[in-house]
Amino acid sequence: MNGNQLTFTGGIVTGAGPDMDININCPVKLGNNATFAVSLGSDNTYNVLLNGPVDLNGHDMTLDGFNDFNAQRGFVEVSGVISGIGNVRAAGYVKLDGPQGNSFQGSLISTRILDGFGFAYFGYVELNKQSGVAVNDRVRVENGG
Repeated sequence: MNGNQLTFTGGIVTGAGPDMDININCPVKLGNNATFAVSLGSDNTYNVLLNGPVDLNGHDMTLDGFNDFNAQRGFVEVSGVISGIGNVRAAGYVKLDGPQGNSFQGSLISTRILDGFGFAYFGYVELNKQSGVAVNDRVRVENGG
């Protein structure tokens, strides 16, 4: 997706199908709590890439990449600057990288999630900002994440 700012009130989840990435290359603003998630496919790789700036706008953002013990088959990556007030919840494989640091006020929360079959997968968060900071406030680990 390219163009002007997008306001998300629910988020986006990858669909089933062949290997694919969802690239969001424009500014994103949250209009409500939102989830950006990777769905599990049979040996396929699905990635969600937020390449532009993200304004939390007083809401929480959940980044839900799939991560199992055998392979990291999908991830959610934010390479733009995360700003505003709100928490970022990370489950599965999540990357916070890019050339500029984040300025959001809130916590980064790494957590574990149960999939639809009752199996838990854990948070794996890669912090790789080239300048500035990835998290301004706190990093919390919940539920064995």
